[in-house]
Parts: sequence; C-alpha cells; structure tokens
Amino acid sequence: PDLLAGMYSYNNLLGLALVMTLPALLVLRRFVWAVAAIVTIGVAIVWTSSRTSALAAAAGVAAVAIMYVVKSVRVRQWLVITSLTTLLIITVALPLTSTGNGDSFSARGELWGFALGDFAKSPVLGLGRDYFSPESVLTHQLGHFVSHGHNFFVTVAAVSGAVGLALTLIVLAVLFFISARTISITPVPFALVLIMMFTAIFETP
Repeated sequence: PDLLAGMYSYNNLLGLALVMTLPALLVLRRFVWAVAAIVTIGVAIVWTSSRTSALAAAAGVAAVAIMYVVKSVRVRQWLVITSLTTLLIITVALPLTSTGNGDSFSARGELWGFALGDFAKSPVLGLGRDYFSPESVLTHQLGHFVSHGHNFFVTVAAVSGAVGLALTLIVLAVLFFISARTISITPVPFALVLIMMFTAIFETP
C-alpha cells in the first residue's frame, strides 16, 4: 500500500513532523478534542510507517502519563533530567559503537562510520552544510545520496564539528532545564523535548 507522505518527499519526514505536534495537543481544553486529535495524528503516523516516529509517540505518551501519576515535584524533575540525559547518551554512544557493522540499524552503521571518519579529518569546524549533498564525498562513499546523518550527533558533528557540538550541548542543557523547571506546571515542554531527543537517535529532528 502507498505510504502517507503529504507535502514531503519522504514518508519519514511527515512522521517526524506529526509526532512533534503531539505535545501541543495537551493544551486543548476539551478532553474530547484532545482525544480526537491524538487518534487522528496517531493513525497518520502509523500510515507513514515511520517506526522512529511511532516509537517516539509511544514514549511521549508514556512519559506524560507517568508525570500525571507522580505527585512529587522533585521526583518529576529527577525523572525529566534522567530520561533526557539518558536519551542524549544513547544518541551519542550508539553510532560510536555501531560503526564496525555496516548493516546495523538498517545500514545506518555504514553511514555513521563514513561520517564520523570524515569528521575526524576536520574535527573543529566539521565539513560544512554541503557534506550531506548529492555531490559530496559521503555520497560517493555510500553510492547513494542521504540528506542527513540519521542520528543527530552524527549530523551535527559532520556538518559543524566540535564547535557545533558544543553550541548544541548548551542549547540542549537549556531545554533540559526548562523542561525540569516547568514540569510542576505543565508537561508540554518535557514531552516536546523528550520526543525530539527520542527521534534524535535515528533521525535529525
């Protein structure tokens, strides 16, 4: 059957866009509207056949449910920081430990190996925004074009090097802090950042 791609050229892109909208539904005042919107977007995500988006959606729903069950603000904040930090560690560690097997994670291992190898040649500033382009060195190495590193860490490292990684880490630290600081009021920022970090493992949100 045809997969849902919408206005995007690839079904995974629509899946990522849809899953990132889920936290916004928590601000809907009427429960019926929220449920209807969640079901509609859920069906659309399944239709895109984006496994990363589907898993991220499930993780987001589970995380929000846990936050409603846990009453202690301190425990909530601890859970927020722990879960987001864990996802960040996985995002960085997975490609570093999977480059030896090119077939791992739907052939992402091969991509990660080439990208991190090229990053090592220009570790400070990276290889620039054209690294993921049809005429790039990476395209010739893989034998086909990829638009990103299929991992947030790999994409940032290859494109902007250690400088980009440092700046990204600062931004993420701010987002983690905001998520923990606001969790006693609303789970929306936490849900959004958690879904973003979950998709960052295999995509570039």
